[in-house]
Amino acid sequence: MKTWVWKWAWGRLLALVVLVFLSLGASLVAEAAPGKEIYFLKIGKHRLLSSGAASTTASLATKSGPIEPGPEPVFIWRLSYFRFSTANPNPRPNLEYLGSASPKSGSFNLLALDNASVRLRAKIERGGVENFAQSDFMLFGGGLSSQAQTLAREEQEEQVKLQEQLQDWPLFKFSSNSPAYWPQTGHNFTLEILGPRRVSGPLEVWEEFEGEVSVRPVAWVKADNLGRFTFNPPHDQRLNQAGASATKLLIFRAPLEGSAYASLSLRVHRSRVVNRNMPLGLSIFASVCALTAVGFIGARERGKRPWT
Repeated sequence: MKTWVWKWAWGRLLALVVLVFLSLGASLVAEAAPGKEIYFLKIGKHRLLSSGAASTTASLATKSGPIEPGPEPVFIWRLSYFRFSTANPNPRPNLEYLGSASPKSGSFNLLALDNASVRLRAKIERGGVENFAQSDFMLFGGGLSSQAQTLAREEQEEQVKLQEQLQDWPLFKFSSNSPAYWPQTGHNFTLEILGPRRVSGPLEVWEEFEGEVSVRPVAWVKADNLGRFTFNPPHDQRLNQAGASATKLLIFRAPLEGSAYASLSLRVHRSRVVNRNMPLGLSIFASVCALTAVGFIGARERGKRPWT
C-alpha cells in the first residue's frame, strides 16, 4: 500500500481518538458545572413509635451520591393534621404546623403526632446556584392531636417567620387524573411551579429505581400556554415484575430565573388497572352468570313437577 494511504488512515484514526477524548472531557466538565448536579428529596419508610407518633427519615440526595460539603441545607415542612371518620371520609386539615431543621448531613427524622399530610421543602446552595427540592407525602400517627395543638401554640412566632421565608421559595402544585390517592403510571400528571421566579426552560423528568438514578432524563416536558406541565409516565415492566407494592421515584426538575433549580420527587406505583387480567375476569364472570341462570331455570322446572 502506498505511503500516502497509510498516512491518511493514521491521520483519520488520530483525529477520531482526539474527538472521543474531547467529547468525554466536555461531558465531565458539564457534569461538574454548577447547576448540573441534581438535588432531590428522598423519604424513608414510615414507622409508628411507641409514643404514638409517626416517624420517617428525610434526606436531601444528589444523583452522584451524598451532598458535598458546604453551607448546611435548610428544611422546612408543613404538617396538615386531620382525623378520619366514617361520617367524613375526605377530612379537611384542622391544624397546620410548620417546622424547620438544618442538618449538616442533609438527613433528619421527621415526626407527625397525628394523621397528617406533609409538604417537605429544602434549599441548598452550591457553586452560586440555589437548589430547591420538594416532596409531598402522608404520615399516619397515633392520635396525639392535643400535643400537636400545644406545640403549634408555643411556637407560633417561629412559624410566622418560616411562612415568610417560604414566600421566596418555588412551590410545585401537582394533580393527577388517577382516582387513587397514590400516583400511578399510565395517568396524566399536571404540574405547575408557583413563586416569584419564572421557569426558564423545559421540565426534566428523571427516575430512581432500586437506588439507581437514570443516566439522563427520561423525558423533557415543555410548558403549555398557562405555564403548566403535563406528563403521563408510561407503564414500567420493572414495576410489573417486582409486585403489587413496587414503586419508583420520579424526579421533576426545572430551571428558574436567577441561577436556580427546583425539583419535586414523587413516589409512583404501578398501574392497578393495567395489571388486571381482564379476559380471565370476564370469563369467570360469564361462567358464574351461566351457572346461576342454569340453576335458576332448573329450580323453576322442578317447581312445575309435583312428583319431584
